[in-house]
Amino acid sequence: MTNKILVLAGLLWASLSTGAQAQDPMLGKELYDGRCLFCHKEAPYGKGQPMALNLENLRAMAKLWDSISPGTLWTRQDLDDVVSYLNQKYYHY
Repeated sequence: MTNKILVLAGLLWASLSTGAQAQDPMLGKELYDGRCLFCHKEAPYGKGQPMALNLENLRAMAKLWDSISPGTLWTRQDLDDVVSYLNQKYYHY
């Protein structure tokens, strides 16, 4: 029992010390609206076959588009928030 508690405490400490935060889809929506709607108003989601096949693929695609879109690159937390928003709104993985 003591070993399990120590392992759980270690995992909790590791997640806190790396700055892991909960995903915030509302912030993700703000980031998305401010940067992505320029193109996605012309090509909205929900039409045809989804390009992202799973949540990991969705994150990779968001990271790719972030890297080639004008502006400052999003942080890891920003990407997590945008992916959370897109998943909640469109993909449902």
